[in-house]
Amino acid sequence: MMFVNYTLTGNLAEVRVIWVASAFGYLPVTAVQILWINLVSDSGPALALAS
Repeated sequence: MMFVNYTLTGNLAEVRVIWVASAFGYLPVTAVQILWINLVSDSGPALALAS
């Protein structure tokens, strides 16, 4: 359960930025960039929580 809470709160800011930018017709990052950011920023803490 802690991992789900961590993932939701950690990515909430990212989702908000994309929503707001999309509302104004602008996409700040591509899908590949979003995946890379998630991979780099979530891997370490996720492994720590899993162990």
